[in-house]
Amino acid sequence: MSSIQKQSILFSLFSYAGVVLGFITTILLYPKVLSVSEYGLVNFIIVASSLLGIVGQAGMPSTVIRFFPYFKNKASNHGNLLSFVLLGTFIASTCSLFLTFLLENTVIQIFSEEESVALSQKYYWLIYAMMPFLAAFNLLCSYSFNFQKTAITAFFRDVFIKLATIFLLVICYLEIINFDLFIRGLTCAYWLQTLGMIIYLNYIGEFNLSFDFSAISSSKLREIFRYSSITMLTGSTLYLVNSIDQIMVSFFSDNQLADAGVFRVFFYLGVVISVPYKALLASSMSVISVAFKENNLNQIASFYKRTSLIMIGIGVFLFIAVVVNLDNIVAFIGPEYEAGKFVAVFIGLNALFNIASSVNGVIISQSKIYQYDLYLNLGLVVFNVILNYFLIKTYGLVGAAIATCITGVLYNVLKVIVVQWKFKMQPFSYQSLLLIILGMATLALNTIIPNLSNWFFDAIYRTIILALVYGGILLYFQLVPDLNNTLKKVFKRIG
Repeated sequence: MSSIQKQSILFSLFSYAGVVLGFITTILLYPKVLSVSEYGLVNFIIVASSLLGIVGQAGMPSTVIRFFPYFKNKASNHGNLLSFVLLGTFIASTCSLFLTFLLENTVIQIFSEEESVALSQKYYWLIYAMMPFLAAFNLLCSYSFNFQKTAITAFFRDVFIKLATIFLLVICYLEIINFDLFIRGLTCAYWLQTLGMIIYLNYIGEFNLSFDFSAISSSKLREIFRYSSITMLTGSTLYLVNSIDQIMVSFFSDNQLADAGVFRVFFYLGVVISVPYKALLASSMSVISVAFKENNLNQIASFYKRTSLIMIGIGVFLFIAVVVNLDNIVAFIGPEYEAGKFVAVFIGLNALFNIASSVNGVIISQSKIYQYDLYLNLGLVVFNVILNYFLIKTYGLVGAAIATCITGVLYNVLKVIVVQWKFKMQPFSYQSLLLIILGMATLALNTIIPNLSNWFFDAIYRTIILALVYGGILLYFQLVPDLNNTLKKVFKRIG
């Protein structure tokens, strides 16, 4: 087994372990340990820190992947590219911290609900403490991708941070610590994941700092600055497109942070569908970057179409599994979360179309037309903010999810059009349509399955029945050939 295959398998294992751990934290623990307002605050701090952290990254995570092939040389420490991007991140993070300071009073004054005001005033400072470490962590993760070391990033992002959260929630539930110590401990966990990446890169001999940048020519330096500036704006706007709903629910819904806590639970259920896509993105960026360098468009086109079909095949079933169990989830976490049930449906539809569109965003960002991402994102941010504002005022939590769904689908349609226009490649085939029809038929089948009185047993037997129907038809008719081939290899090794 090659190193890339091992990394891919480990990445997938850690990612899916993260899904299980995320389910434990988001569905089983957070609603039982924290109040909805406290959970809303935790989510607000993380989302705000992540957004400001993207500004603090200065586009360096994408830059270090795109330009690494031009400097790759162990003897010369890869042109000290790591030191260069770390320096850029430090400067940008300092500016982002200043921006955080300037926004503090404005952000706090937006809150009007009594508990939301008190919590935001007391804990706004955590954004200062968390943001620089998130920026550094994302940069180090991207740098490790250049050495096909994707698994370690999944471990720290999807396993370590969630295990730390579970530990803190459990001792909070046991009243060993209070909420104040919980949220401070969570901030420390984000510091530790960054430290862990530094230790790992040093262990594999790739964390060598030197500020001799003579290997970076002036022409390449201008190219890097132009690219990083555009990708910083692109990353910020893309994160806003994907996360503005959570921020605006905190600000403009009736119960503010309490509604944000409810929204987060069902938002998580919707984005579970994107888990396979995360593994795909991690492995695709360097592959597509190298393919563009070698001008191998046929390889990119084949990868684009095959991965889309795989993502649809897996994503449709995950969407079904989430939707058919929403009532069971509400029965467990409590009736106070009932209002957010349809959030998962619309966020799930958005996630499904996103993964069906495959690596269109990576193709654009790693090609010479990377600036198109920025143009698309700028327009969609404005559209998404306006749409969220009016739909939240009209439909509350569900309005935010509808706005995100509309914006996300439009965004991916435009990216598919751009890739088709510039590179004459698109991800869909007739099998894509057949998988959607199969998914709709499976959802229809769910309506005639009898309900059990116990939510836990109902969830298990309902999911198993639909999995057997959907999976059996998918495999029998070989709607996703790559999945059939993978299973054949697995059975061959077992046999």
